Amino acid sequence: MRAKVSVRARREAGFVIITITDDGPGIPEEHLKEVLLRGGRLDRSGGGAGLGLAIVGDVADVWGGRFNIRTKADGLEAEFAVPFS
Repeated sequence: MRAKVSVRARREAGFVIITITDDGPGIPEEHLKEVLLRGGRLDRSGGGAGLGLAIVGDVADVWGGRFNIRTKADGLEAEFAVPFS
């Protein structure tokens, strides 16, 4: 992020959808799948094991939901959706 992070939650078509956006440079399209894998990291200069996004994806799968990230013109967007009844 450069200066702004936004978190929104909504109910839609039987799901609770949490969307997180930032105003940073995003992730190059060719690396989006890589960062969702266990150990997938683009920045190796700091700490971390590259597990966070993979765990979020696993939780979404176990709960019958989905987790997606995408780069948009104005930053990165992550969307976590799980069923809600």
